[in-house]
Amino acid sequence: MYAHLKSNATKSFSNDSNLGTICICIGDLKYVSYDYNNNIRKKLIENGLAAEFKGVEIIDTCTAMFFDAMRQSNFYPEKDSVIWIHNYGTWYIWKVINDSVQLIFCEKPNDNTWITEDLIQKYLEKSQKNPDAIIYGHQVREYLFDYFSSRYNLHIFDQFNFVSGALIKAKIMAGKIKQINALNLLGRDLKLFVGKNEISHFEQYQTVPVGKVLRVKKNANDMVLKVNFSLFLSTSATKLPS
Repeated sequence: MYAHLKSNATKSFSNDSNLGTICICIGDLKYVSYDYNNNIRKKLIENGLAAEFKGVEIIDTCTAMFFDAMRQSNFYPEKDSVIWIHNYGTWYIWKVINDSVQLIFCEKPNDNTWITEDLIQKYLEKSQKNPDAIIYGHQVREYLFDYFSSRYNLHIFDQFNFVSGALIKAKIMAGKIKQINALNLLGRDLKLFVGKNEISHFEQYQTVPVGKVLRVKKNANDMVLKVNFSLFLSTSATKLPS
C-alpha cells in the first residue's frame, strides 16, 4: 500500500522529495468483517513511517465525518464553538474545549424523523449554549429546513465523505491548513476481562488514547487479559506476567 502511495506521490517530483503526512480512516467495526486490532494498527503506522512518510495517523469515521462537515460548510470552529451534526438518525454534538474539538454527546433518538422541542432543550443543556452551526449529511424535508434555518446557522449536504475528512486531517498534521484539531474517538465499546471477570469498560466515542491504571487480582486460573472490542468480533488476549 505504502509503496503504491509513495510511487504516486513522487511521480511529479524529484527522487529526493520529502514525503508528507498520511491519515487512515478505519470504519465502524460493526459494518466490516475484518478486525483491525491494535497489532494491525501499529503495523500500519510503523510501515508508513518506515516508508519515510513524515507522519501517519489513524482516525475513526466519526472524526472523519466531523472534518468533512467543516470542509463542506466552510465553518471554522473558534473558542467555545458548538457544532451539531446529524447523519441518518444520529446526532453528534461537538464543542471546542481547550483548543481542540471534542465530541461531548452522541444520540440516536427513537423517532429520528423529527426533532422535538424537548430534544432541542436537552441538546442545548448538553452544549451549554446555542449551536454555532447545525450540519446535515443528507437532504431533509422542507419542514425540517424551515424549522432549523429560521433559528440556527444551517448547512445541508448530500452526504459526508470520510475520505475527504481524512484528507483534511492529513493537511492539519502537515500544518497546511488552519483548522482546530478534533480528538480521535474509540470506534466501539471496549471491555477488559481477566478470566470471566470484567475489570474495565471504555465506551464508544470516548476520546483516545485512553489512559487508566488498574490493579488486577489474579490467580493461576486467570492469567489472561482479554480485550473485547465488539460482540461481533473475536476477542484478543494477552497473557499476564507472572
